Amino acid sequence: MRRHVSTTSQKLEALKRGIELPVDPYAMAHGEVGQTPPTDERAVLTLAREYQRSEDPEYVSISWANQVRAADYFNANGLVETLNEIVRVGGPEALS
Repeated sequence: MRRHVSTTSQKLEALKRGIELPVDPYAMAHGEVGQTPPTDERAVLTLAREYQRSEDPEYVSISWANQVRAADYFNANGLVETLNEIVRVGGPEALS
């Protein structure tokens, strides 16, 4: 019987080797309702929300362009720098 390999287990194995896997905004868009996204995807969504809020404080939804922009930032800079960018764009309260 074949062992099931989840995205989470793949990410954990990569992190053990010191590799951060890229975030795919297209895959993020297909997450299941009610499912808590992994830390990296939550960071990307939070950054996208802060980008959107900086453009339009009265926003209703996050634009696809800002989701891709945030995913690109994460993929280029990693988790820690993405968290720093969230604070830079939205202030410390953006992480709460």
